[in-house]
Amino acid sequence: MDSEVSQAKIDGFLKLRKISACQLSFKGKRAFYKHVDKLPVDGPGWNSEEITITGDKPDPSTGGKLTETVEVWWRDPVDCIEELIGNPMFKNFMGYAPLKEYKDKLKNDQLFNEMWTTNWWWDLQKKLPKGATISGVILSSDKTILTGFSGDKEAYPVYLTIGNIAKGVRRQPSKHATVLLGYLPTTKLLCFSKKKRNLEGHNLFHYCMSKIVEPLINAGKEGVLMTCADGYIRKIFPILAAYVADFPEQCLVACCQQNYCPICKCPPDRRGENTLFPHRNQAEIAALLTPGSDGQLSLEQKAGLASCGTKPVDGPFWATLPHTDMFSCFTPDLLHQIHKGVFKSHVLKWCTEIAGEAELDERFKRLPRHPDLRHFKKGISHLSQWSGTEAKEVEKVFVGLILDAVPAEAVDATRALLDFLYVSQYQSLSSSALELLKSHLDDFHAAKHIFAEYGQHDTFNIPKLHMISHYLELIMLLGTPDGYNTESPERLHIDMAKKGYRASSKKNFLRQMTAWLVRKEKVHQFSCFLEWLSTVDPAMQAIAGETPLTHELGENWDWDDEDEDVDVDVDEEEASGDDSDEEEEQVQRLAKRPSMPSTSVDDMEAVLGAHDFMGCLKKYLDHTYGRGKLIPSVHDCFSVYKRVTIDLTPFHKNIGGTKQVLKDVVRASPATKTQNPKPAFFDTALIKMSEEAQVTGIQGYEVVHVKAIFKLPVHMDATAPPLAYVEHFSVPPHERHINTLMYEVSKEFKHTASGGSKPKASIVPLNTIRCSCHLIPKFGKQVDLTWSSDTIFDDCRNFFINDFISTYHFQIL
Repeated sequence: MDSEVSQAKIDGFLKLRKISACQLSFKGKRAFYKHVDKLPVDGPGWNSEEITITGDKPDPSTGGKLTETVEVWWRDPVDCIEELIGNPMFKNFMGYAPLKEYKDKLKNDQLFNEMWTTNWWWDLQKKLPKGATISGVILSSDKTILTGFSGDKEAYPVYLTIGNIAKGVRRQPSKHATVLLGYLPTTKLLCFSKKKRNLEGHNLFHYCMSKIVEPLINAGKEGVLMTCADGYIRKIFPILAAYVADFPEQCLVACCQQNYCPICKCPPDRRGENTLFPHRNQAEIAALLTPGSDGQLSLEQKAGLASCGTKPVDGPFWATLPHTDMFSCFTPDLLHQIHKGVFKSHVLKWCTEIAGEAELDERFKRLPRHPDLRHFKKGISHLSQWSGTEAKEVEKVFVGLILDAVPAEAVDATRALLDFLYVSQYQSLSSSALELLKSHLDDFHAAKHIFAEYGQHDTFNIPKLHMISHYLELIMLLGTPDGYNTESPERLHIDMAKKGYRASSKKNFLRQMTAWLVRKEKVHQFSCFLEWLSTVDPAMQAIAGETPLTHELGENWDWDDEDEDVDVDVDEEEASGDDSDEEEEQVQRLAKRPSMPSTSVDDMEAVLGAHDFMGCLKKYLDHTYGRGKLIPSVHDCFSVYKRVTIDLTPFHKNIGGTKQVLKDVVRASPATKTQNPKPAFFDTALIKMSEEAQVTGIQGYEVVHVKAIFKLPVHMDATAPPLAYVEHFSVPPHERHINTLMYEVSKEFKHTASGGSKPKASIVPLNTIRCSCHLIPKFGKQVDLTWSSDTIFDDCRNFFINDFISTYHFQIL
């Protein structure tokens, strides 16, 4: 089932002589599928309905109106929620009650991360009866093309997950924490005239969504008893909390025109202002959309709808959902609103027009390489198709790259926007960090006038620029944006739509896709069940037996009139992206075998560029072992490694007590002259030079250029730790550059006896390397065309320490 081979290939495989000799209980695909269908696990079943649409265009063959028949497929959302909340694989990653976490012990700086730490959950919990457990329903929908290079077959999947599951688990497709809820019809509605086609498309969408979410109405009002992943039976109230979608889809759901905001009442000509407007009111909009006794909207209703840019849709699906405010359900969309929106489509374009494509291309070509950075060896002007990945790679270097090529105010605006973006990507945000987020947006709006002065944009009336003004309130309401990334549904299209289509006969494919998906789910659930049985603990064995664990309803959460909040102190280093001064543990790993064993001193100097290797080695040995205790020889050989991998601990602690490990690489690899030659990679890094060094900030650290990673020969010291030969940059100042807000460093040199100079170098223990870092050359007003990426550290003297190479580097710097 997981091999994705065609049905004909399955038959061919089973007919192979060696496979036939295994005497399997099935000899063909049909018998095999029957075995899969009999697996003792059952998920939510599928429902379908054919919808006949009567258009307004005449049908010449009948004399009536043209009609069109479409299908909608869906599963019961309550059954899907019951399956997710009861999955024992999620036992350690579940939240059932609201929490309040704080960064400080005085409880003044509240943290927002998972959905259960947000204002939405707290406010709603107080409205529900005692003993109620909320399940925050997260929906997402997006059309996708099923065919590859030709054809126009489309699918319109709707996905469902719940905020009770930790966002780190929800984001992983392999965890199956997001389920396919339904397929909406994809039709061009050619039976309608062009004038009515758009509105009728909205009506069809909301009618089908109403069919899908209908079970949530009664469940949200009365609650449903469900066995949860920890074995407790709770009364679950599934409430629609969030809708993950791009901007056109948000407008479709909100029934609003695309020149209006789907969240607030901002006029179309004021979206470029840094101003908050009143929110749309669901009850008010629903009343305007409710027809009178004659089945028609009144003139007053039509005027009210026109004033707020709302389309006269017949019965929006969210109007009858209990405890739901649809206009507060739309989540931040970093991919489309900032990466591909404000940054790529606007700020990048404006700066390129000011600086010139050729100048920026030459700067991109000469940037130093880094393991986490795409090297644009031809520049970026030749890129014809941009995805979010390209935009993210350009963001990593753009602030330092445009300095002096554009006005200082343009650098200020770009830095402010990227500061806003990177803070938005924190896995956990405190109240103080949210204030910082707001100040970055204010700084961007204060500096954006420079683009108008240079003729790039007049009004800044940009929908996506306006949408990011809602991030502050949405984060406090629903949690951090990393839990609602629109990239996740796009990734799910592969597993839940495209692969199913490829496995179908391409005719009546939706029916075949649902059958294929059910079988895939059965195989996954059965394998998870077997895995669970092998690791089951005594409490879970009771669940597997005849008598499940049952507890009094509401025991997990009791409301008390005198104490409404549960306050949980969180250590500062566990809190997230805010500053922390606690030391963190690091693990550095080398390959089991050196890639360059028995490297001579001559090769250390000539091949790796460690020009003062013997002098630095003697100083290190005298300092470590005592003067004259170990004397290096030019005949010694060293075990040399091409890279060290450093396990970095992120600032945010995930639910379940686990921490994600970030892989950071520092390379010291010479060029190869094989059939596929590779350039040399000698990375820069931050090393700890003082006990004053903290987890965040530059104090106590130095920037070095790593030229060699090696171990001493066994005859010197068999237990000696790995070492690194490094060349030093100047100690960073404590003040940042006024526009880039980056620390500036320069290569350090020392005078030689002959009157020349050479880089200041030393040998340091490898475990003093904190992490890699990336340097951006200070190009000046015009790039020097004699510089190259491979020799940039010899060509250029002054560099900026790049804050944006990753979110982790942004947080520590």
